[in-house]
Amino acid sequence: MTEERYWIVKQEDFEKRYSICKSCDSYNKEYDVCLLCHCEMKSKTNSIYSECPDGKWGRLDGNI
Repeated sequence: MTEERYWIVKQEDFEKRYSICKSCDSYNKEYDVCLLCHCEMKSKTNSIYSECPDGKWGRLDGNI
């Protein structure tokens, strides 16, 4: 039995979020982190519970 990963976003949502982050002035390319929240961006943009601290993208779990 495989573990269901309901907290992982769809690939298209991940790509959209990550693209937004990589074009942001607060993105540190060398370490792949946000300078505002200090999160590792590949992990953060892959979770439905995450949101951009600058309001550029939001949660995908239905909660605000």
